[in-house]
Amino acid sequence: MNQMLIDRILGDCIDAWGMEAQLAIAQEEAAELIVAISHWRRNRIAADKVAEEVADMSLMVEQLSLMVGPAWVDQWREKKLERLTERLMKDGYASI
Repeated sequence: MNQMLIDRILGDCIDAWGMEAQLAIAQEEAAELIVAISHWRRNRIAADKVAEEVADMSLMVEQLSLMVGPAWVDQWREKKLERLTERLMKDGYASI
């Protein structure tokens, strides 16, 4: 599915159910991902369950990005990636 269609679907979710509802769902999905990671670390669930929760959270993160402004998110993402690269290089792990 192309990104333009995904953005339209996610935007429709925000329009249909409202920002407040989608913010609550984002919190719930974040909590479910935290629980799944915890269970996976203790070998209680398989990686496919974590993958499902990552997919749910990914969709919510994209909705959050649409809500706050994708340009701001992209700007912060670039800064964070630059900082990660610097830290990796400092520690001798960068493959760039």
